[in-house]
Amino acid sequence: MNLLITALLFLAGVHYMILLLATCYRFIDLWYRIGDFWKSIVGTLIALIIFNAFITWMLPDEFKSPWIWGQVCYAVFHVVIFWFARLMLWLVEVKQR
Repeated sequence: MNLLITALLFLAGVHYMILLLATCYRFIDLWYRIGDFWKSIVGTLIALIIFNAFITWMLPDEFKSPWIWGQVCYAVFHVVIFWFARLMLWLVEVKQR
């Protein structure tokens, strides 16, 4: 049963990090009208950070690790994929010259 809870918490951490990154990308997506949306974006960001602190604080010690590792693994994956994609685009551009 612990293995199932651990796996679900890891996946929930991944899902949470996707939500957090999507909220951060809203600044870029809505930049043309940032004056209208900045309050809702900042409010959502603060709510997600408070939710993360609450969940991390409420979880028993044995279940904190999968929740945090899910977030960390997805954040690292996201950054690596982003830079890998930029590197591939740069290589394609150099090759076309």
